[in-house]
Amino acid sequence: MKTKTTAKSKIQTTEVLPLEFARSTRFRVQVRKHRDAVHWQFPTQTNQQRKLVDLALNEAEALAWQTPFPHLVYPVLAEEIAETLAKWREKQDAIRRNTLEDSPAD
Repeated sequence: MKTKTTAKSKIQTTEVLPLEFARSTRFRVQVRKHRDAVHWQFPTQTNQQRKLVDLALNEAEALAWQTPFPHLVYPVLAEEIAETLAKWREKQDAIRRNTLEDSPAD
């Protein structure tokens, strides 16, 4: 992106080059498709869990943008994060089951 300041206005405007815009638009489409695929592959039971997945995918996207090739990094990173969340959720469910089994009956 180029930034230019005019001497008269002292206002900075950002020009997005057509190629950069096309790349970012394609990346956004890819992110949306991959986000939908992750939600389909790892279905969530509650809104809170869905928000957790969305936050993780947002983090993956932010990290991908910091690399020279975000379109290559994002899918792998998002998949890893989603798998880690799924394992964490399974572990939490197992802990809850064990806690319920060990608790004395009223």
